[in-house]
Amino acid sequence: MGNEIRKHMGAVDGDAELGGAGVFVEIDETVVGGIQSVEERAPGGTNKTIVLGMMERGGDLVTVVVSNQKRATLMPHIVKHVDGDSIVHTYENPSYNLLRDKGYDHYSVNHRVREHSARTARRSIASKTSGGT
Repeated sequence: MGNEIRKHMGAVDGDAELGGAGVFVEIDETVVGGIQSVEERAPGGTNKTIVLGMMERGGDLVTVVVSNQKRATLMPHIVKHVDGDSIVHTYENPSYNLLRDKGYDHYSVNHRVREHSARTARRSIASKTSGGT
């Protein structure tokens, strides 16, 4: 019975693995919080919280509060929550460049040149340098 409760709690808590072969998972992070005072804008001071979001298209969402947007912080959460056979969409944050090396079929969009959808998504720079197309 305890195992069934844990399985159910995992499903409703968003701890279930996302994606799978041929399944799209979109990953992004955002900074949330109130208006910062001058002191909070100083180096080391902030009242903002960084949240990493991973969402299966048409399915579940997993969010994780993270300390920063660096690769070493984000990748363990992605590997933990997103199946390695997934098709992953991100924006061009360099923190995501190793997704291809981890086995993900990775595409990214560049918002600076008005790419905003799967139709315009390109494989990551990392995938191009590792032999992807």
